[in-house]
Amino acid sequence: MITVSKEDVPPHLNFAPMQNAADSLARSAEHYRQALSHKLSAQSGDQIDDQTELLRTLNQRLIES
Repeated sequence: MITVSKEDVPPHLNFAPMQNAADSLARSAEHYRQALSHKLSAQSGDQIDDQTELLRTLNQRLIES
């Protein structure tokens, strides 16, 4: 049996890499949103409805996973 000594002060946790990754993901999502918005503005109403339904289905599947 291995025993672990008790530490008086917990070790320092560095969340900078996780915060950097979250910031990068947010920037990527914003770039995607802008590109999609630009693409949708150039399409007809029927194409927009199809794309919206496709995105709704994809988002639902991502949520379920």
